[in-house]
Amino acid sequence: MNVLSRWREWVDTHRAEALDLVRFYLGFALFVRGLLFLTNSEAYLALMPEGGPDFLVSGVMLHYVALAHLGGGLFLSLGLLTRIAALVQVPVLIGAVFHVHGSSGLFEGDQSFELAALVLFLLAVFSIWGSGPWSLDASIARRAETEREDEQAVMDANVQRLHELAAAQEQTDPES
Repeated sequence: MNVLSRWREWVDTHRAEALDLVRFYLGFALFVRGLLFLTNSEAYLALMPEGGPDFLVSGVMLHYVALAHLGGGLFLSLGLLTRIAALVQVPVLIGAVFHVHGSSGLFEGDQSFELAALVLFLLAVFSIWGSGPWSLDASIARRAETEREDEQAVMDANVQRLHELAAAQEQTDPES
């Protein structure tokens, strides 16, 4: 088998890990975006009204967007509570795609609409399918499964020992 065939076989058997790499990068990028919102809130607030009740709403939204990107991005990159971490950010990206970048469309030079739509699509994917084998979710699930198997093995051994004791009791005391 040549090198290209072995490489292709390896790639085909590691598709889930490749998706985990995408998840990690997406989470890291969203985390950095959350830091940007916190450190450069003036750019965000410039898009919002200056006074009245709408200003309060925009301040709350700024904090939601920043926290969703920071917490959700961190959790996505770690693969911890992946579906929830992605789902929390979906409303933010819906707003980005349809409210912030929707008017510019596909044919603008900055490509913000396409990038926001791609991030929204990836968040939807991770909201549905969750994380892969290189995640804390998978590690926790493997540990829980191992603990269940260990507990089952102990219970099976105890049941076996009880059967042996009952059989030994019957042999020594056949009347009971």
